[in-house]
Amino acid sequence: MSKHIDLIAIGFLLIAFAFGAQLHDALQAGIRQGRFLEPRQVRPVIAVPPCMPALQHLARLPRVHS
Repeated sequence: MSKHIDLIAIGFLLIAFAFGAQLHDALQAGIRQGRFLEPRQVRPVIAVPPCMPALQHLARLPRVHS
C-alpha cells in the first residue's frame, strides 16, 4: 500500500515540476519581449442595477384626526 502512495506522490511531484518549468519559460519569454514592463490599460468596473419597474404612485393616506 505504501508503494502506491509513494508512486502517486512521485507522479504528482513530476507533474508539478513540469508545470513549474513551463510557467518559468513563459515568464522568461514575456520578460524578454518586454510585455511585463508595458503599462496596462485599467478598465473600470461598472455595476448596472437590474431593470426595475417604474414606481407606482402611492394611494393617498387617510387623514388622521387627533
